[in-house]
Amino acid sequence: MPRLLVVKSRISAESWEARVEAARRDAEVLGAIAARVDGGETLDGAIRQEVPRSRRSWVIRHLGSYRKEGFEGLIDERVPREPRLAKECGPLIEAAREANPKVTVDEILGILQRQKIQVLPSASTIKTHFRRVDGRRKYAEEKARAEEEIIEEPLAGGELLRAAELETGAIAAMASEVEVIAEEAKQASEGLKPEQDTAHRDKRGHFTVTYNHKRRRKQGVETASYLRTAAEKAEGRVPSWPRFVHERRETLEPKLAMLTYAPLVSRTKGWDALRATEAAGLQPLTGFAYMPSTLSKMTSALAISGAGPRLLEAVGKNWHRVAEEKWEEPGAMAALYVDNQVKAVWSSLFTKSGKVSRLNRVMPCITNTFVQTGAGTPLLASVQSGTAPLAPRLVELVKEAEEELEGEVRRAVVIDAEGSTFGILEEFTKQERVIVTPLRPARAPSLQLKYSRGSYFRPYRENDELRIASAILTHKETRRSLEVGVLVIRREHRESDTVLLTTGLSLGMEGRDLADLYFARWPIQENAFKKWEAVGMDQHRGNSGRMVANIAVVTELEKLESRAKVEKEELRQLSAAKPPLEEKLNRQRSEHRRAVDALATRRRRLDALVAEGRMEGKQLGRAAVEHQEAMKRAETAKRSLDTAEKASKKNDERTIKLDAQLAKLTAQRAKFEQQRFVRQLDVELDRVLTAAKLTCALLITFVLREYLCAMPMTPHTFVSRILGVRGRRELRPGLEQIVFYENPRDPEVNAVLANACQRLNQRRLTRDGRKLRYKMATADGRPLD
Repeated sequence: MPRLLVVKSRISAESWEARVEAARRDAEVLGAIAARVDGGETLDGAIRQEVPRSRRSWVIRHLGSYRKEGFEGLIDERVPREPRLAKECGPLIEAAREANPKVTVDEILGILQRQKIQVLPSASTIKTHFRRVDGRRKYAEEKARAEEEIIEEPLAGGELLRAAELETGAIAAMASEVEVIAEEAKQASEGLKPEQDTAHRDKRGHFTVTYNHKRRRKQGVETASYLRTAAEKAEGRVPSWPRFVHERRETLEPKLAMLTYAPLVSRTKGWDALRATEAAGLQPLTGFAYMPSTLSKMTSALAISGAGPRLLEAVGKNWHRVAEEKWEEPGAMAALYVDNQVKAVWSSLFTKSGKVSRLNRVMPCITNTFVQTGAGTPLLASVQSGTAPLAPRLVELVKEAEEELEGEVRRAVVIDAEGSTFGILEEFTKQERVIVTPLRPARAPSLQLKYSRGSYFRPYRENDELRIASAILTHKETRRSLEVGVLVIRREHRESDTVLLTTGLSLGMEGRDLADLYFARWPIQENAFKKWEAVGMDQHRGNSGRMVANIAVVTELEKLESRAKVEKEELRQLSAAKPPLEEKLNRQRSEHRRAVDALATRRRRLDALVAEGRMEGKQLGRAAVEHQEAMKRAETAKRSLDTAEKASKKNDERTIKLDAQLAKLTAQRAKFEQQRFVRQLDVELDRVLTAAKLTCALLITFVLREYLCAMPMTPHTFVSRILGVRGRRELRPGLEQIVFYENPRDPEVNAVLANACQRLNQRRLTRDGRKLRYKMATADGRPLD
């Protein structure tokens, strides 16, 4: 037994053997007594038969040990004072206890024996060391409980976004780019001191009535000072003027995090939406719930500093890295999906406009152009005021995107029908680039397809068929021709075939692969545009702009001016022709009147001769001839008069019509003159906000793909059912535990969150030197069984 090992290590071999021998002798006596008792005798009777009366108490004291442990229970365990060597085993005993708080004395003795310790400590000594270790542990636990911090989180679902940020570094990438911009500003401002905006403020720095009055638009000035563009506001400023230039990263990251998560709780447009109660729930996620004015100043400063394009580039590069690490694309079949997202700008001012498909109307708008990889990551985003056709910029957009990718793979470009122009297809053919684009419906009837021998419709996807052909495109003006590949897809749920033009067939790619790239555009890009509405990507913030010539209105004014010039010349000619026409009309009237009078005279003379009965003779014949000639002159005069009246009437009617048209043209010109200049929205602020919104959207995408994959959902579902889950954060030394409270109304989400906790715990994440653990709790915060 382990405790006998201690005795054996403390005494000499002779003493040990003597104790063992004595124990064996005692065992024979106790064995005989035990046999009698087992045979039915009483204990007292068996004792009287086997030992003297004086040994009775000895038998009663040791019989139990003998029955339980045999003769070893009878060995004398008395030992001398514990030697120093045994006491020095204390560190080893304490180390074992710290490693296993439930280790026993016997297990410790076994460990010491395996370590070949010659003199073993006693059980009391081991228990003394146990008490020391347990005391230290208890003290540490009490101290940890004193240092423990519990933070209630009304938006505990946002902890999933924080975990995604920990793995992807999305917000950190923006913060790093801002730090680079700040460092560049400091270097460019060396030796210069920014001018403080202290004029017309009170002692506390607040705006005064005079300050606001100074900002109003002056008479004759097109735009108020506070509505100037970011570029105009940057003129004359020292580059280091913004506050963010002098802030530490510990301050920048919470502000950018607040800017990123803000769309999740902003239910209305504008910064003041962050004054709602829900916005305070972001404090546990961001570290500080910044007020709208703080965020507004920061984004305005970033916009004036020209940070928008650089932030968009930083977001694209970082997320491309994440996509390659987590969701690797097939190398040779990698794709770039190019399209515009047009968002409405509700403005009463005459502003550059375009077709907003979501609202099916032409109105003031901003156009975001996205180039996305096959993994759905936006690499390049341009923001422009009004409409921005893709065709003139497509080749440059693709080149810029591939430069950002910094890879050797030349990617297939997928675009909507806007890419089916002769110039784009010709350029891609010359550069031996792959493009897939649907044919414009208006050109489909005139396209002559050429099928190779053995070509027929083959099964493609479920209930669809695919056929490969080629076609010759002809440029309308230069009559240049170009041969392109054609994919004809017969779809069961459509009456007409889908026709895709591509340059990939001539470069050795398979028709099925090219069709797959095209149809992958909807889940990768088109659906992304709809999903991103959950973070406000369809909203515009900022009203700054500059007045530019409205080309459409100027062109219309030129047309009106040309028409007015022609009509004025015609009116002048009509006015010049009117007096001769009136003079001719009066002359024709006189001639007609004389002809009528002469005819009446000749008719009376002829009637008189007839009445007298003079039916024969020269006089009657002469009267008849004169009457006939008078009738001819009267008819000729009548026709001339009608012609003159018609010409005069036509002149008058045309004059009246031209006067009315000129009055209408004058009114139209007056109306268009007010629109000769149109407001071009400044998109610098929108670029900064777009970078933050993209980061938020992609963080949600990461969460949905990596943590919440047990239940397919959209970002809208995440915001409505996951983000608002309540919970708490428990901070302890070396441990940060996130606890999600169950929602009794949504058992499905509870199961998904439980699965997400398992996935997150398997990733062994750490933050600020603490291990991260995730778990579920009941609705009232109690641990689950």
